Amino acid sequence: MRILLVWFFVLCAALIRAQPVPCDTTANCCADRCGAAVICLCDCLFESGQYLRNAEQYAEAVKRFEAVARLCPERNARAVIDTIYREHRIWVYQNGKFAVATPLGEPITPFQFSNPEPFRKGVAIFSENDKCFFVDKDGKVLTPLPGYDGIIPAEGGLYYLKKSGKYGSIENSFTDETGLIPVYWIKNDNNRPLFLSELGPWNSSDSLRIFLNLSQQYEAAGPFQEGLAKMKRDGAWGFIDGSGREIISPQYEDANSFREGLALVYDYPGEKVINKDNIKIFRPKHAIIGDFHEGVAIVGYKKKYGFIDKYGKEIVSPQYEYVSDFHGGLAMVENNDKQGFIDKTGQVVIPLQFEHATDFIDGISRVRVEGRWGFIDIIGKEIIPTVFEFVHDFHDGRAAYKVGDKWGFIDKTGKTVISPKYNDIEHFQEGLAAVMKDGKWRFIDTSDQEIIVFISSLSWFEEGMTRFTRDKKYGYGMWRK
Repeated sequence: MRILLVWFFVLCAALIRAQPVPCDTTANCCADRCGAAVICLCDCLFESGQYLRNAEQYAEAVKRFEAVARLCPERNARAVIDTIYREHRIWVYQNGKFAVATPLGEPITPFQFSNPEPFRKGVAIFSENDKCFFVDKDGKVLTPLPGYDGIIPAEGGLYYLKKSGKYGSIENSFTDETGLIPVYWIKNDNNRPLFLSELGPWNSSDSLRIFLNLSQQYEAAGPFQEGLAKMKRDGAWGFIDGSGREIISPQYEDANSFREGLALVYDYPGEKVINKDNIKIFRPKHAIIGDFHEGVAIVGYKKKYGFIDKYGKEIVSPQYEYVSDFHGGLAMVENNDKQGFIDKTGQVVIPLQFEHATDFIDGISRVRVEGRWGFIDIIGKEIIPTVFEFVHDFHDGRAAYKVGDKWGFIDKTGKTVISPKYNDIEHFQEGLAAVMKDGKWRFIDTSDQEIIVFISSLSWFEEGMTRFTRDKKYGYGMWRK
């Protein structure tokens, strides 16, 4: 029997290992997995599309299903795409009011809503008479009257709901991560963070579960960071966790939030750096100390800056007029109006020769020499010459550049892929960029094909949607790319 059980568990483990992890947004994941095997590609892309759809990354999911529709028409991926578009909602505008509509612009509710926001996870925020409400994709208002004074996205996919009562009293609520509202409720007469131990579910205004306040009285509090929030009581600062438990009792004159497991606090005789167990790690010897990034922190003394490690050891003495935090093992430093980069040993790896240099993003830094912009790699090699009047950072493999009063785009080889002909631009996002020409905003794809032209102003994409203004009226749209 013992041998049979062992073989059973071995077989189960082998089957678990054999299950491939779904490809999400990783570039060429299915191609790397399947090569030229069409059936395998279709299976992988279809599975990836379902995974992304469940994760509500609809734009990426549609890309996968469109690929399946081209490669394997028999999989009926077009029907899945149509279903995704049926599940999405946009807002349409008429006579001063908005209606919930399908992505094709077909209203499914009367024109009765004001000041709406895009749908997220099946719900949207709208406001009426300075009160905020949630509505679902069928137009059902989910928030009981009189509504909330504010609905603010919070950490972990939650929404923070603010409702003012009498002076000094605030009712605070949360949604859950599915976006259904409201599911958590608390009344809190103190100015302090909300605690998970106080939260509980309710389904309607008739079935509230009210929780007792904690006995602690806090005068002020900061946001949660790395699982702890600073709070002030009787003039002293300490830290609490998400359950409301005091991890470090109030004892400091002031305190910074934790970063990389360390926080700077102030007591007599001065500053010190502590860990989450309230153990002193070191007392800074410098007049200025910043937060830790990649294990080091900026320090300053007599208008010069350097770096220390997590034990307070000086790894780069204060010798530069300006420095930035480390990114990818390199930090920008400046002396005599010239910028370059050092590593964590303090060695100058890219000489101070640039008028301006940005932090490295994906191994590329944007630099300016004699008033002209270009790009370098992490060893300082010029990968795109400094010939541009101005150039932005790369997004979706494209960077906008300026010639005179016109804008175009280059790729990462420096080749012009969209000639400079636009009066204003925004960077690419989800494969589309907003550009202005002849006084009108429009969307283009990476091949410079115009998607739609009608807009006098717009805002960023959010889950495949964007907000636009036309003829002084607002709306939301979603387009197949």
